Amino acid sequence: MQRICGKPLGRWIGKQGWLGVSLGLFALVALYINPLREAATDDDWAYARMVQHLLETGSYKLSDWASANLPFQVYWGGLFALFGGYSFSSLTFSTLFLAFVGLIAFYYLAREHGLDETQAGLLTLCLLVSPLRLRFSFNFMTDVPFLTLLTLALLLYTRALRWQSYGWMFVGSLAASAAILTRQFGLALVAGLLVTWIFSKGGKKRIYLTGLILPILAGTGQLYAGLVVPNLAAEYHTGRQVDYLTRGGELLGEFLLWRPATILHYLALFCLPLVALILLRQVSKFRRFRLLETAQSGDAAQFGTSIYLLLGLAYGRFIKKGTWLMPYLPWNFDLLGEGRFRGIITTLLTFTGAILFGPIFSRRFTCRQAWKERPVHQHLLDLTSLFLLLFHLLYFQIGDEYLLVLLPFALIALGRYLKEELLRFKIPLVVICLLLLLVSSAWTRGRLAEVEAFWKGGEYLRAIGVAPREISSFWTWYCYYSFEEYLTETNYRKLDAADLYFRWLPERFKESHFLITKATNPPSGEEWEVLLELTYQGAFFEEQHLLVVKREVKTT
Repeated sequence: MQRICGKPLGRWIGKQGWLGVSLGLFALVALYINPLREAATDDDWAYARMVQHLLETGSYKLSDWASANLPFQVYWGGLFALFGGYSFSSLTFSTLFLAFVGLIAFYYLAREHGLDETQAGLLTLCLLVSPLRLRFSFNFMTDVPFLTLLTLALLLYTRALRWQSYGWMFVGSLAASAAILTRQFGLALVAGLLVTWIFSKGGKKRIYLTGLILPILAGTGQLYAGLVVPNLAAEYHTGRQVDYLTRGGELLGEFLLWRPATILHYLALFCLPLVALILLRQVSKFRRFRLLETAQSGDAAQFGTSIYLLLGLAYGRFIKKGTWLMPYLPWNFDLLGEGRFRGIITTLLTFTGAILFGPIFSRRFTCRQAWKERPVHQHLLDLTSLFLLLFHLLYFQIGDEYLLVLLPFALIALGRYLKEELLRFKIPLVVICLLLLLVSSAWTRGRLAEVEAFWKGGEYLRAIGVAPREISSFWTWYCYYSFEEYLTETNYRKLDAADLYFRWLPERFKESHFLITKATNPPSGEEWEVLLELTYQGAFFEEQHLLVVKREVKTT
């Protein structure tokens, strides 16, 4: 199994071939998923409107829906739209390009941290198949662009510190500034580089200034935009942030217990192939009669992590009125919680991974000897990730996709711990990655195909003269065309996302005379006229159907 055509697999692939495998698989997956879809899947409807405004007026205007100020992403998307024409497909390609660059940047960042070509390539494969990272490569959200820019900045800064190069440091500052101008959490790069400077001994001290000036200016601009001249979303989020930080004991419980435990669960979900690899490592130790050594070195830490995780789950269940089972965070993994059996299996997997990962991450920061042995340029990843973690513990809102930015640290820390196992068990690891890639890509394709079909239904009705406010379609379609109506209704005084989701949108959908619905779930209780049946291909090219229907208005 470890040989192809009589040659060892590693030699057959070549020194940097694993990176090529990841990039090739990404290209094949892109063809399978099909990025040429005219639909917004999430908040990217608002970001697309910003690009449209930029192209029409030549000026940047932050949408009142956008909580993050994202000038870099809007101009970047505008560049692709300038050459390819304004469309969701052009904007998706702008993200795909950055996702491709992000794989390369991560590979070389892993190499900077002492991993060889095969180890770094296999970790890059793990990054590729991570479910949310793959899914958010096919939209115009900020998640993957920010992750790529963060990884690129870490790579350039790390290399600049190792080579003591002002040129590389300046280029790194450009990537860091772009990250900050995509999401404000990019300021973690500034904090990480500053603390790395404090820890550094010898070398060129002024090299740090070269890397800090532009990101500090970008960060200052972001703080000014958010605090001095905020849009409606920034005002809304500032109010919620103040409320969160003044909760006293509840904040302390979230900060010290529930959020760290929950984050460990999600990192295990994001890095499932490495959970399997650690389990293979444990089995291997049992087989080699090293049980005593395993118990002495790891069981106590894993037992402590288990207790901590159980306390975190108990806090979430009884204090936050949540659930014992995954998913614990909103937005993208509701499917995992549909059905008790699925929730139990997912929770067991992530709980196991969290138990195994916790001591590894903890030792990365707390082992003084290991910290001293690592060169200064490798400290930047750890320190930046530590500040990112701190931001996520202190920010009022936490969702699953936000945690993607911790992936570079998690994969490299685990890769350093599993250096031997990455080489020894590469075949099982690759098989697991390919299986996960199949699931992740099918999930992504199915989701995009369904949303695109809803958008086609809405566009059909719009084309025959129906006003958007009369159409009940996917929520992103409705907001893309009618968000200004919500702002007008509130006299542009405030933005309340919960009010929009749970009052305004349901009211509009209830009052609409046209509806796009699944053929398997036709409207009941009223008389409807079917205007059009839409057919689309789902996750595995199976035929799916939507109905475009009109409510029959009764006259008396």
